[in-house]
Amino acid sequence: MSDLSFESIVKTNTSESSISYILEDEKIFYEVGYKVLQNQEKYGLLKCGKLYQNGKIKLVYGISKYKPLGTLLSQISQQNFLFVVSRIYDIARHVEENGFLRCENIETTIDRIFVDTEDLSVYLVCLPISTVSIHQNTQLFYENLKQVVLMAAKSFPGLKTSEVLKIIDSPKGEECSLNKEIKPKGSDETDTDGEPPVTPPQPLKGDYPDKTFGQKKKGILSNLFSRKKSGENTGASGSKSIELVSTNTKDEIRFVINKPEFLIGKYAGKVDGVIPNEKTISRIH
Repeated sequence: MSDLSFESIVKTNTSESSISYILEDEKIFYEVGYKVLQNQEKYGLLKCGKLYQNGKIKLVYGISKYKPLGTLLSQISQQNFLFVVSRIYDIARHVEENGFLRCENIETTIDRIFVDTEDLSVYLVCLPISTVSIHQNTQLFYENLKQVVLMAAKSFPGLKTSEVLKIIDSPKGEECSLNKEIKPKGSDETDTDGEPPVTPPQPLKGDYPDKTFGQKKKGILSNLFSRKKSGENTGASGSKSIELVSTNTKDEIRFVINKPEFLIGKYAGKVDGVIPNEKTISRIH
């Protein structure tokens, strides 16, 4: 197993609403890491969903609410870019300190760093896998991330490399001092030297709906279901659920998803949601 590369054992697919990873060998799935990722969004890690496709584990991350950093470089200011970079490194340091997740399993390509255009919150993809990893070790993770950030910084001709490196090379524990210089949206405090703060990040122009539990879950079944807005429901037990409505099926299909793992397939009794008369659907997904 150790001789296998990440690319050979993990297959990736990206759509407008989600990124999915199919594990060719379920032995690399890290159950503890998966459970930890269920409550890490507040720290900047996208929530991971788990499905089965043709008997293989499929990890899914909803991205419909966010934009890849690469597509925003021409739309955000230099100051906002520095704020985004500071958040990226805050997230990486959190993963190091977490103990159950590994930086080696964080995606670092420019199209896998996601930004909420409402407030410039940053979200990264961290895979709950073991034995194999995206980066060989933590040092290579930081080196690869550094190259991506410096390349992105070239989109801002007036930005000095030293300003970016100040964030990249800051020791652990200095996140707070950096964030005092690069303030989040809505801050009106003055800096320690009495000068007014730098311009806070501003949301990009455009209409973006409020975040809801349902919207964060969308995209898991994007090939069969539309991205129609669905309401957020709360059952009698207090647990939240969402309703997905099909668009690319012969007959309309509705699913109420109210648990972390939701199996779909052709045969009732073996799955939570039945999709009949569809050639692309196997017995269990």
